[in-house]
Amino acid sequence: MVARAVATECGMAFLSVKGPELLDVYVGESERNVRQVFANARSIAPCVLFFDELDSLAPARGRGGDAGGVMDRVVAQLLSEMDSLSLPTGEGAANEDLKNDMGSKSSKNVFVIAATNRPDLLDPALLRPGRFDRKVFLSVCRDIKARAQIIKAQTRKLNMAGDVDLWALAESLPDRVTGADIGAVTSAAFSTARERKLQELRREALEAADTRTSSVSTSTSAGQVENREDEEAWVIAAYVNSLPQSELQVVVTQGDFVSAIKLVNLSVSAEELVHYEALASRFED
Repeated sequence: MVARAVATECGMAFLSVKGPELLDVYVGESERNVRQVFANARSIAPCVLFFDELDSLAPARGRGGDAGGVMDRVVAQLLSEMDSLSLPTGEGAANEDLKNDMGSKSSKNVFVIAATNRPDLLDPALLRPGRFDRKVFLSVCRDIKARAQIIKAQTRKLNMAGDVDLWALAESLPDRVTGADIGAVTSAAFSTARERKLQELRREALEAADTRTSSVSTSTSAGQVENREDEEAWVIAAYVNSLPQSELQVVVTQGDFVSAIKLVNLSVSAEELVHYEALASRFED
């Protein structure tokens, strides 16, 4: 989400790749996939190229984790492609043909961002200046204002009742909550509201059907309804289809969020947080 926000704020295209997606069992295919990703990024420049789970794509070389040295070659290819993004451009370029061949004019407008929760496994060459030379630790959301902003972003497409207080919800969240946990709370709150709306529509449909049982029975042939469950489903579907879109909106209330917060399972334990903060002290700029 951070990488996508960077691309949006800068008005750039966004290209996202998960590390394992580039790995292939055939010789040379993994390296070719890496080259193709960077070629695609250059073709749509200016863009942000985002690698998720970078540790699976670029582990430290020389550990002998695979018999054929595939990962070492993939890391070397990745380093080569990243170095090509910083080739000299403009009138002072030493070799105009090289500039045209490598597409360096558009390469200067390709920005690479990557994410990993195991920076200790990365090849050290990736973290040198000119490559991934800025390292940022994204920790848990201890700041209430930040939580409120995340909740606001997560709920921007939801229809919320007037009693929803985002600040109160942010205050009630645990200290070790992450952006993903807040997303889970939002999803759970919406699911609760949706289920309530479905039950409400079901009740209204059956009540309306009871008042016109005779008309329903005459308009439905014996072949269309085989049993009571099928008849009930038909009645509900007919009722829902007759309603305007405005009456089908799912409205999320404060109570839905409060119930979801009580059920949230934090994705980062206290021990894991200590471990991540220790890694941050080693790698963060």
